[in-house]
Amino acid sequence: MAGVWWPQNGPAVHGSEIPPFSHLDWYISRLMEKREHDLSQSGLQLDWSKELDGVQDLLVHPFNDGIDVRQMIADREGVSIERVVPTHGTTDAIHLALAAALPPGSKRLAVEMPAYTPVCHSARLMGLETVEFERIIDGPGAWRLDRERLSELIPTVDGVLFTPVLNPTGFKVTDDDLEWLVEATRMEGIPLLADEVYDDCMRRSDQYKPLHSLGNHCVSMSSLTKIYGLGALRFGWFIGSEEVAINGHRAFQTFNGMMAIPSARLAIAAWPHLERALDAIEERRKHNIPLLESILEKHGIEWQAPPFGVFGAFDIGCDALELIDGIAAEEGLLVVPGCMFHKNLSTWIRVAWSKEPKVFKEDVKALDRVLARLG
Repeated sequence: MAGVWWPQNGPAVHGSEIPPFSHLDWYISRLMEKREHDLSQSGLQLDWSKELDGVQDLLVHPFNDGIDVRQMIADREGVSIERVVPTHGTTDAIHLALAAALPPGSKRLAVEMPAYTPVCHSARLMGLETVEFERIIDGPGAWRLDRERLSELIPTVDGVLFTPVLNPTGFKVTDDDLEWLVEATRMEGIPLLADEVYDDCMRRSDQYKPLHSLGNHCVSMSSLTKIYGLGALRFGWFIGSEEVAINGHRAFQTFNGMMAIPSARLAIAAWPHLERALDAIEERRKHNIPLLESILEKHGIEWQAPPFGVFGAFDIGCDALELIDGIAAEEGLLVVPGCMFHKNLSTWIRVAWSKEPKVFKEDVKALDRVLARLG
């Protein structure tokens, strides 16, 4: 496993077979270095202190006040409360949705690459074999599903798990690929599950099509973590059919017992103000993306900004890990190497524009210096 940073797919694992979460191990140690110019954050950087300071009864269950967090999720997503399962973040939602949605006797799950590690490792820890399919570059910006590979896999697996807004590139699955995948899994009679933690960046556009709205076999997983900049709350959910949600509640109670009350209380306080985050993303895209584009153009790096979200990725033409721990460290810059998501992205880096413009302006100057030294 030495030098293997990307998610690992294969048979079920237990004990010493559990593969390392190399991305997180690497990333936490780099965050502890406190580099001055941090462009690594994949979630919005937003100060919520005004809305959350002074929240009362952090250890008193919201049920005591007649509040069911499922209802606020259901109202925002336009579904019945019976379809909602609150979770402790999206990663927890992945575990629970897999347990709830896959049919009895399931053995294999098709997972998308590039991927965030829990998309692959969670299923293996639950006794499933994971087999991968890819989203591949198809012209500037666009990343397409490998339909040929999926057509071979779908009849042989018990479910499919993918991430509509791809990490690390920031590009959404194309409409025709999404329609094809929904229909292919429906015809085969298997569940289709989506990690939609980034999808709310499209909420104000006609591109917002949560998977749970596209079929009874579809399951959406999301949270307040990324688009709303509230990762510390560990507050998420998944939405499926009523049958899957019943299974999900049983799985949640088995793994977690009850929702963390402070998380629920803080999420309730933030909920009426979520549009603040979408406003902030629009502002930061408007000011920050042109700055990044100008730097990349200056250094001859071809790139197209994804139409939504707070991060993107591009090829710098050299070993990204060496760059980040070498020249970038000397300049106080932190970005994320593409190899944390796929073995073929070793020369890619992910850069976020999730900060306030005045801060981003200084950070992107550090990126400029690093690329200039790279030559």
